[in-house]
Amino acid sequence: MMTEKEDVISVWLGSTDKSVADFNKYTKNMEVANGDSPILRDFKVGFIDSDMFGAFGTFRNKLLPVDELCKEVGCNSVKTERAIAAACLRNGVEFGNALYYYGGA
Repeated sequence: MMTEKEDVISVWLGSTDKSVADFNKYTKNMEVANGDSPILRDFKVGFIDSDMFGAFGTFRNKLLPVDELCKEVGCNSVKTERAIAAACLRNGVEFGNALYYYGGA
C-alpha cells in the first residue's frame, strides 16, 4: 500500500481502447475504502479521493508521443511534464492516449 507523501503524485500513462462507459466501470467505487474497484488494485491504494484524481483521454483514443500527451493534459508545470515523459521513456513507453493521476498517493 502506498502512503501519502507531500508533492507526490501517482501517474499512469499509456494506451487504452476503453470507452467512457468502460472507464466508468473501471473507476466505479474507487471512493469506497478497501473496495473492489479495479483502479484501487492498479494504483495499489485502498481509497481514491475523486477530488484528487484526474483522467485524460485523447479524442478517439489517438496515440500521441508521451511529451505531447503530457503537454495536452497540462500537468501544471513544465518540470512535471518533463519528469513524467522522461519516466515513460525510461520504461519503454513512447506513445499513449490516456493519462490518469492521483495526488493523494
